[in-house]
Amino acid sequence: MAKARVSVLGLGSMGGALAEGLIAAGHGVTVWNRSPVRTEPFAGRAAIAADAAGAIAASEIVVLCVLDHAGVGEVLGLPGVLPGLAGRTLVRFTGATPGQSRASAVTVEAAGGRYLDGSILTYPETIRSGAGQIVYSGASGAFESHRSLFEAWGEALFVGADPGTCFVLDKAVFVVLYGGMFSFLQAAALADAAGIAPEVYRRVAERQFEELRRIVPWFADLMARGDYSNAAASVRVSAEAYAPAAGLCRELGVDDLLPATLQALFDRALAEGRGENEMAACFEMLRRRRV
Repeated sequence: MAKARVSVLGLGSMGGALAEGLIAAGHGVTVWNRSPVRTEPFAGRAAIAADAAGAIAASEIVVLCVLDHAGVGEVLGLPGVLPGLAGRTLVRFTGATPGQSRASAVTVEAAGGRYLDGSILTYPETIRSGAGQIVYSGASGAFESHRSLFEAWGEALFVGADPGTCFVLDKAVFVVLYGGMFSFLQAAALADAAGIAPEVYRRVAERQFEELRRIVPWFADLMARGDYSNAAASVRVSAEAYAPAAGLCRELGVDDLLPATLQALFDRALAEGRGENEMAACFEMLRRRRV
């Protein structure tokens, strides 16, 4: 694989990890940061640009990873930045709403550049080691041209031509991630209140997360087909098994907000007549906003 020249603008925790991953993969890297002290760890391993325009001029691919959308606007407004993007690809790794991502794409494309939005779905250390997962949206041609470079950070997935798509998937992943975290902590609190040893609970919880890994592709297939009739464990059976959870939390003095919320979802699914369907049928309930 031919090695590319890449400039990384923004060397915070994630930006620094992106630069480190590229260096480890053998790419020629130029770095720039508004606070020059952050460039010091890269001395002797990457070229250090004096300004943002100089960093852009050094490479065909420009990675921008700053704190927020306002920061993106500040960098794009620096002298020589927008003219310098002509003929280059800008990959933005900064949280933004779909509308903000689309606005950045319009700005970059008007300057003659190509634009990709990226959402990093893992921690900096995983990106640094090349074992991460990043999703991209925007200019499909730019993604295909640089896919091998993006794989220096791990799995690279293109999710759509609309630059705002990354934001939506990013937040969907957060629902899974933080939902899983809170569920683990909620269940740990319940086990602790009953005097169950942390090591015992940890082993049981790990097995349940393994079960989820098996369930995800199965549910995804059912959702794609829209057929939930052949239930291995119906909504009704699952609801009956779950029903004591919130009350048990209250009995043991544990917070019951999350268990009560899940109970409300079961109640709603049953009220909508989904009791004999597989649990994946709740997708049809959740895909529309309640009015």
